[in-house]
Amino acid sequence: MKRHILQVALSISVLLSLLGSNAQPAVALSVTIVANQDKVKPGQLITFTVTATNLGPDAAPLVSVLHSLPDQLQFLSLTCDRGVNNDGAFCEYLSLEPGASVVSTLVATPLIGTGMARSKLITTTAGVGLETTATADPNLSNNSASVHTKLNAPKSH
Repeated sequence: MKRHILQVALSISVLLSLLGSNAQPAVALSVTIVANQDKVKPGQLITFTVTATNLGPDAAPLVSVLHSLPDQLQFLSLTCDRGVNNDGAFCEYLSLEPGASVVSTLVATPLIGTGMARSKLITTTAGVGLETTATADPNLSNNSASVHTKLNAPKSH
């Protein structure tokens, strides 16, 4: 009986070690976004700083950082960290090591003539994700972030 229990325990141990060695790598990506001001009016620039971080435990391959502006803001420029060229509203990185962060800077301005008669609260969003299914991020709740900005209506003449 003891020999049978020992064989089962060894079989389970071998099975777990095999599963562990072939297990899908795991990462914990997170993103934050901040604006350089909490209110903006037509003719002014607003800058958003987005920080994406890999909390580990493994390296994150093929990381995309997405920047999403509301309709009331016009995209002017996007600068990605590490000299990466932006791909429209995306910054794409080949790898993000555990504990590493990348920063992108998005500059926009309110569209003139948005039909606003009064001030309005607008939301700008950033997100981070993996472009591969070979790695898992089990906690997606911190993969997007938003910042609210008050868009002041132009002064009427």
